[in-house]
Amino acid sequence: MIAATKLSVFAACASVCSSCASFSEIPTATLEKAKCAADSLRTLPETRSVEIYAARHYGDTNPLISYEYDDVANRRHFAWFEISLLMVTGEPDHYVYSYPGKPNQQVALTGTSKNTLFIRCDVTELAEFARLRPDD
Repeated sequence: MIAATKLSVFAACASVCSSCASFSEIPTATLEKAKCAADSLRTLPETRSVEIYAARHYGDTNPLISYEYDDVANRRHFAWFEISLLMVTGEPDHYVYSYPGKPNQQVALTGTSKNTLFIRCDVTELAEFARLRPDD
């Protein structure tokens, strides 16, 4: 069952990455944030198999990070997220992550992973960033 689940996650990543995107198409600063995120996830004891892909959809190429993790019951899960630059007029640039693909295939990051991305890499979940912003 685990192999089948892992295969479906990698198939989903491949479908997002299917348009032959390359790392050279990703802005340097965004790719550096993705490398920081991947390196940070690799330091967590419950994560493994951290990979970065170049994903193109809606005309932009962004880094997509996939990884495996175990929950408290030692069940294995697979998650993936995309990092992108969010520019808001009059504010400094923000790097955010979101979950590409169909909503029923999205697996949210664990609290530990979210905190690690924020503390080590200054990367925030898009939904959290939107929630914290005052209404315009």
